[in-house]
Amino acid sequence: MIDIVNGGDGPRAEIDASWTVNEVVARHPETLSLFAELGIDACCGGAKSLAEVARRHGGGDPTQLVATLRGAILAPENPNVRAEY
Repeated sequence: MIDIVNGGDGPRAEIDASWTVNEVVARHPETLSLFAELGIDACCGGAKSLAEVARRHGGGDPTQLVATLRGAILAPENPNVRAEY
């Protein structure tokens, strides 16, 4: 699991590749627009794990998808995060 704490009281991004898209969106709603930009269905496909989604959409590297989502959570105003995955 990735557990990053930024500055003690700052944003926290805990994401694991076994989490479903729905779990990520429920805990971190700011990721919804990133899922849409990546073409990942957060509605009907929301029950799929990040690992499964990565295999289908990004060539099979869930670590990179998790890192991109983490970046969107920790720095939502940074548009360069979207280019990482």
